[in-house]
Amino acid sequence: MLGFVEKIRVNLNSFLRGTGGMREAQSTPPQRTPRHLWFIGVLALLWGAMGVMDFLMTQTQNEEWLSGFTPEQVEYFLSYPTWLVILWGTSVFAGELGALSLLLRKRGAVSLYFIACIAYVIVTFQNYVMLEGMTMMGSPGELVFGAVIFLVTLTLALYSRSMRTRGVLT
Repeated sequence: MLGFVEKIRVNLNSFLRGTGGMREAQSTPPQRTPRHLWFIGVLALLWGAMGVMDFLMTQTQNEEWLSGFTPEQVEYFLSYPTWLVILWGTSVFAGELGALSLLLRKRGAVSLYFIACIAYVIVTFQNYVMLEGMTMMGSPGELVFGAVIFLVTLTLALYSRSMRTRGVLT
């Protein structure tokens, strides 16, 4: 019975990871790192650094950083509930750690990017739907930028998953 349960667990994990099941999960040798991984990884690291910087500058209430916003917008950012700040931080730091993991060729990049995606969706829903952030920010461009952030993060998650499936990430 335990062997059967173990096979189901391995096959379910393989499905979620995008690998071909128990045999492939046990026998995929590491592959040579493609050049595009380094290019994408460095771009992802820089992209993630912008999110981390925005988060840290907002949370430390850096006056120069916040000077580009109206006083109402600054009050809006600083009034986020604690759970939302934690999820925002989780999203940006998981994305940055995902980029670092990608550059280090670690399979954890996939999980980190999917965590970043899920956290970002929750934060965005809370900001724009529940807290009426569109009214506060006053520009549909903010929603477009939010969609770009999500699409970049999702693309990096799928790219990392592809690299893991190919045996590049170990």
